Amino acid sequence: MASNKKVVCRASNENNQATILGKFQDLPYRLGEQNHECQHCGALRWGEERTKLKSKHQEETYSNCCQQGSVTLPWGEFEGPTLPDSLLKLYTGEDKEFQDNITHYNNTLSFTSLGVKVDQSVAGQKGINTFRVSGQLAHRIGSALPAAKKIPSFAQIYVVGDGGEGEVDVRLGHFKKNNLSKEIMLELQNVLNDVNPYAEFLKSSATVLESRPSLRIMLKTLPPGKREVKTYNKPRPQDVAAIVESSENLDDKPRHIILHRKNNKLKHITDLSTGYLPLRYPLMLPFGSQQWDDDYVSPTVKQNNKSEL
Repeated sequence: MASNKKVVCRASNENNQATILGKFQDLPYRLGEQNHECQHCGALRWGEERTKLKSKHQEETYSNCCQQGSVTLPWGEFEGPTLPDSLLKLYTGEDKEFQDNITHYNNTLSFTSLGVKVDQSVAGQKGINTFRVSGQLAHRIGSALPAAKKIPSFAQIYVVGDGGEGEVDVRLGHFKKNNLSKEIMLELQNVLNDVNPYAEFLKSSATVLESRPSLRIMLKTLPPGKREVKTYNKPRPQDVAAIVESSENLDDKPRHIILHRKNNKLKHITDLSTGYLPLRYPLMLPFGSQQWDDDYVSPTVKQNNKSEL
């Protein structure tokens, strides 16, 4: 913590090593390694996170991960497609170019864009890279097909792209200043086209959308009720998306995401949709694994009155 308990950095010219360290008595406090395991759920924790009531007895008890065993989540074991060795090397840190630009690579393959106003006042060039948001952060998505004379972007690229080098060129065209590797980009694109349910569905919908203007794409949120873990961890294309008629009434399903055929409007995605994270972070969730939402009820519902997670 800062020695005077004030803001360490207020302007971009203060965001440098000398100014920041000058406001600390010593080096910033460290929690050590995250290698302490909760005895109930197995979550890895920092030792300083243990329940204070028990710390004086040297007992490592943790409560804010599983409420000391009162909440349990089912394990989802499944055999996924084997990723190419060249792609595995990217994630193990052997390719520095990929590691340094992983955010940009993810953005080129993302189905949604990030809607945010970034506060540049603390974005110093020689200090700590600070990402501060002014206002609301949102994920946004456009129409299924690009408007006339518009270059496709995000989910639209999956619909109209050729699945090969031409599609890679379109993606990289949005990130020219980052000098991303075309070889790495093609490898990532091939993997997602093979294993990602959103990519597979959008690829297969292009011909249908062009032939029938009345159709729209609906990106589903998985319904509450009985939870099938394999469906959440590795959903099929039909689990996460469907083609619907424009006349169909979908007002009773507000968490579903409707992609109109062609328009210039961006739609905000509710963070209550189970596809909120996999649509934005395909390199983190390449199989389209769904996030849990506020309808999930703990399997320990009989023992725990506060069962909703």
